[in-house]
Amino acid sequence: MKSSKTGNRLGQYLLLVISVMLLSGWMTGCTPSETVKEEISREKFYFDLERVVKQDIDTNTTNHLSENKTVIINGRKETKKIDTVDWKLELQPIADADINRAAWKGKFLADTLDVGVAGRKTIQYRALSADIPVQSMRVDFENNQVYRVSILKKINSMLFTSIQYMDYYPRKGFIIRSEQKAFIINSLQTEIAVDFVKK
Repeated sequence: MKSSKTGNRLGQYLLLVISVMLLSGWMTGCTPSETVKEEISREKFYFDLERVVKQDIDTNTTNHLSENKTVIINGRKETKKIDTVDWKLELQPIADADINRAAWKGKFLADTLDVGVAGRKTIQYRALSADIPVQSMRVDFENNQVYRVSILKKINSMLFTSIQYMDYYPRKGFIIRSEQKAFIINSLQTEIAVDFVKK
């Protein structure tokens, strides 16, 4: 019985630590992201997500955009308006999902999908290996402009599993939904939604 209580306390402690880390990022206008080991290649084999994100970083920074940020952790919701935003840091999790990495060349299958709507086009990328964190990327175009990028990321280790669903809307904002499972604690479900706001 004592061992069970100790395990529960440790689990609650770890959950608290993770929650504090997430909320800390929220309070400072930053979004958590995984460390990317493979640097993005200058040669582009697939859709250039990094370029689209950089355009938002430059535009938002130049025009001093603020943001509305909503954070949901296991159903508990908090919203805050942040006037001063480090856009490079804020959009880093999206930029980190770029699949143009030298080690990933030829590791994705690309399909162009017919969505049956005039002026719209979709390109779907699927990873050919379960070892690649970015498992899929869907790029939706409307009148030759990117209006949404949907990304699925999976990270597995002996102690930690993370699944992320990202929906990035250039010039508008993004949503990142995550589920983390760690050793001996319950799953942690989070959602971070950011809307770009002109002052």
